[in-house]
Amino acid sequence: MIPFFRKIRKQMADDNKPMKYMRYAIGEILLVVIGILIALQINTWNNDRLNKNEEIRILTGLQDEFEYNLISLQEDIVRNRNSVYTVDKIISIIRSESFENGIEQLDSLIVKVGLFGSFDARRGYVEEIINSGKLNLINNQKLKNKLTRWSGLLEDAKEDIIFRNDNYTHILIPYLIKYFPLANGELFKDLSPYSKRYDPKKWNKSPFYPNIERINLMVFENVLWHHKHSQDFVLLNDLEIEAFVESTLELIKEDLKTK
Repeated sequence: MIPFFRKIRKQMADDNKPMKYMRYAIGEILLVVIGILIALQINTWNNDRLNKNEEIRILTGLQDEFEYNLISLQEDIVRNRNSVYTVDKIISIIRSESFENGIEQLDSLIVKVGLFGSFDARRGYVEEIINSGKLNLINNQKLKNKLTRWSGLLEDAKEDIIFRNDNYTHILIPYLIKYFPLANGELFKDLSPYSKRYDPKKWNKSPFYPNIERINLMVFENVLWHHKHSQDFVLLNDLEIEAFVESTLELIKEDLKTK
């Protein structure tokens, strides 16, 4: 094609027809410009198509990760609610006029206090998107804002989990060890929600008995309340994160429907 144009230009130049040559040259330039614009447009369309496919892939990965986190979080919420509920039951026994009559129930209740949850979110996919700069491929600004808040929300909640765990390990357990045969907890401990593959050995009831005479009921209530107080904040965080995850999933699913 190019040699053909060159041949025409040469012929016009030889024929000494400058105006005709000028019009032809301008037409040739316009054809080149149009060709470049078409090529650029095709390239833009191709890039848009690739970006849209990548956005769909990102949204699908985010949906999988947040759905996993929602299930895991809801399991922890159940455990944490049960822990709080169990503390309430023990305190009602402590405050009853016949504390000694309720002492047998404590073996089953004390172990349940410690079967709480500590939500550990899966966030590798979100971090990969942010660190790689692919967050800009997501068009939904609300979703982008949520993804940038995700890590900070989890870090804030982690502080309360650490405080709750430390309180349980360093205050509540040392107190219980002094007065109760904690090994009886094996008779009532159910780890099946945590693992279906673990089959713990069955224990016999401990030959030791609670040291009722030395128990200060007010101190007992205080250490339990302190644990419940810490657990309350963990549970509040869990519920806030649950609402955050649910609304984020809703945005992701709405975006996927439009792609």
